Amino acid sequence: MDYRKFLGVKTTQVLPYLGGMSVDTRERRLRVNVETLPGWYAFVIEGRQATIEQTRQDPIEVPDLSALPVAHGHLSASWLFLPGAKVKRVYLLPDEQALPLSPCTARRWYSGHLLFDRLEFEEQIEETVREQLQKRQPLIVDSKKLKGIPATLRAAFAYELLTLIAYEQNVIISPHEVVSDLRNIADIGVEKAQNIIATIVLNREQERQRVSQARQRVLEHRIVRRQYQQNQAREQRIINALDNTGAHMLSIRFIGDGQVETTFDFMGQRFISIIEENTLQVFDAGVCLEGADGKLTLDSLPGVIREAIETEQLYITRHS
Repeated sequence: MDYRKFLGVKTTQVLPYLGGMSVDTRERRLRVNVETLPGWYAFVIEGRQATIEQTRQDPIEVPDLSALPVAHGHLSASWLFLPGAKVKRVYLLPDEQALPLSPCTARRWYSGHLLFDRLEFEEQIEETVREQLQKRQPLIVDSKKLKGIPATLRAAFAYELLTLIAYEQNVIISPHEVVSDLRNIADIGVEKAQNIIATIVLNREQERQRVSQARQRVLEHRIVRRQYQQNQAREQRIINALDNTGAHMLSIRFIGDGQVETTFDFMGQRFISIIEENTLQVFDAGVCLEGADGKLTLDSLPGVIREAIETEQLYITRHS
């Protein structure tokens, strides 16, 4: 049998595009040649390349997701707070923004990302907690804790309150940085949130100073390395370093002096790191590593980030 006749076979699949340079099917990851807005698209697949079907005029019919693993929780923006003090980002939310603290069901796609499925019917407790949020009050009424609040709703409330206050101070906070503090915020309220924000800001500034000093030392002693001849080959090497880690490359930017700014999605969080072009050594991880950035390469960085999230010690120092 001549297998060469199958090499040019084209198929079409409706897949979720979450941004970046690839999409995932049940079987494999495919390279996307055009970046567009996140959403469901019909892709023409040939080999390991996926191209958006430009000629399609009808609305895309989202495939049945009911066979995929399910996740239930409460929303804060695009974050879904789950049982067991876990939080994951939800992708492809509807255009009409859900109310804060809405109960939500999501499905886990083959890439590991959670995709929006539906909003669930609310009970009175969601409205009661939402009223406390509007008043910026903890989940205490008449000196008594409100009863019957699911842990997922309590965590979503605490994060909503925290981000409201952080926004006023022009501070961006990831839920991964504060998941262990959410219970105290829910019970104490604004004062606890302000203390946590102040601690995060201080830690970030100290880390920026350590990174700046370390980076300067590296630049002063760095040997000029040869440049790759083709941009495509340079980018592919960086993409390959992340492909087997569970991370999802979003963009690559060569910023001179042999340094590359990489933006990638990992565990639902967007990270920005600066690496050395040839060795992929990390100059600035974009997270607090107490000055140990230079001991890592790009392919080992996601594992360290995962450990920081699981041990509730993540501090993000670079935000887009």
